[in-house]
Amino acid sequence: ELKEMELRLKKLKVLVPVTEELLADSTAMSSHITRKMGVRLDWKVQDAIVNGIGSGQPLGITKSTAYVSQAKETSQTADTINGFNISKMLGRVIEGPGANLVWLINPDAYNQVITMTLNNNPVWTPPNAGFKDAPSGFLLGKPIIQTDTCQTLGDKFDIILANMAGYTTITKAGGAELATSMHLYFDQQLMAFRLTFRMDGQPLLSGAVTPPNSSVTRAHFVTLDART
Repeated sequence: ELKEMELRLKKLKVLVPVTEELLADSTAMSSHITRKMGVRLDWKVQDAIVNGIGSGQPLGITKSTAYVSQAKETSQTADTINGFNISKMLGRVIEGPGANLVWLINPDAYNQVITMTLNNNPVWTPPNAGFKDAPSGFLLGKPIIQTDTCQTLGDKFDIILANMAGYTTITKAGGAELATSMHLYFDQQLMAFRLTFRMDGQPLLSGAVTPPNSSVTRAHFVTLDART
């Protein structure tokens, strides 16, 4: 069964006015500004993929209907994540060919993850020289990405098991475009730096699926109910 999906490029813009004196007195200022603009743009794109509302920006994982939320354990302590949470989340994610599974975790939750056990067995694997793409290590064999796009510890969406193959994006050919102008703030003797990026994205599925031999729903994205 197919559904109709429409993606339209949304514009994200970073605008920074800088005094002519600052640019003249600091030779590295231009490169510093453009680098920081790129960092800011990258953050907004990541946040939109996770939390975007879909109007004027991508539809994020948390604002879609393409995720399932695993119930907490009975009498589970507030603001905790345990091994049973993790194992049950892994059992509810859609994998299959081409799967790209990562754990998105708020940094406040990371210290719980690295000490976590399941039946007295550690579930976190530390990074080493061969794991350069996973500096935060692995949780049940899947790489961890610490990100402030996730909610605070104990809230829903403080941890997300994401199969990023289930999220699609489009971008404008050529990527981000940088431009400068002396005219916008000419009377104030300011140079304007502008970085523009156009993209859109949303989850591929409109909801969870029920496998043929189970009544437990699965999705490309799995989170954990609030533990408050």
